[in-house]
Amino acid sequence: MPIRNNIAQSQPNLLHGPVVLAADDTTTDTSSVDLSDSNAVTVRIAYGTAGDTLSSSVKFSVKLQESDDDSTFTDVAAAECVTTAGLASANTFGDIDDLAEDNAIYSLGYIGNARYLRARITSTGSHVTGTPLMVWADEESLREAPGTVLSSPA
Repeated sequence: MPIRNNIAQSQPNLLHGPVVLAADDTTTDTSSVDLSDSNAVTVRIAYGTAGDTLSSSVKFSVKLQESDDDSTFTDVAAAECVTTAGLASANTFGDIDDLAEDNAIYSLGYIGNARYLRARITSTGSHVTGTPLMVWADEESLREAPGTVLSSPA
């Protein structure tokens, strides 16, 4: 049986956290990831146990944004997002508004052509205690193995 090793073809990039987000009605932009060395990317958010009672008025939502210059970001079109069920219906993921939805990892794949990608986290309502979370991007189908140093042409 062949050994399957994906480590040489993937690279995780921490975009935000781990941190306890306790801000009220706030939008937080994560760091961006440069996609120039990969052919695919999946952005993931992991939530811990919510410290506040989540509801339709106390919640978190996450959406993807793209940029060609790492300066001006716009919302990713839903047609450029994929889920395990196929094309996504929106560019948002990891929306939690119920305690049954915390302690989970949510993922959204990106199939667009922009060079840079980031997540925008929006907290709605009063978050007194906060909720632990972190966001990362798994670059996949790398053109070079992680840590590969390319030599300069002579």
